[in-house]
Amino acid sequence: MTFMLVPCAAAVLVGWIARHWALAGAALTGGIGLFLLVAPMGTTLSRLVLPFGTGAAIAGLAMIIVLKARPSTSVWSRMTIALTATFFPHFLFISYAMAGR
Repeated sequence: MTFMLVPCAAAVLVGWIARHWALAGAALTGGIGLFLLVAPMGTTLSRLVLPFGTGAAIAGLAMIIVLKARPSTSVWSRMTIALTATFFPHFLFISYAMAGR
């Protein structure tokens, strides 16, 4: 559940906040920057930080592309695009991980 709900919540948050491609780029770099903090934290806190970082990074990348192409995108459209762009890679990752067991 953590590796599906937390990234999707982070994606919706990025889609709601990012109104310009520069803010989306900041969310992308912030999500990537969270990866640098995960290593010294240990496993318990990294189970929440890592999915949040991946959700923010993927949604930020999707928002950069969308907001560069169409800057006047509505809030619900941004959140839906960010959620979709984040859900599918995480779903495929979970499916791949479960198939390997």
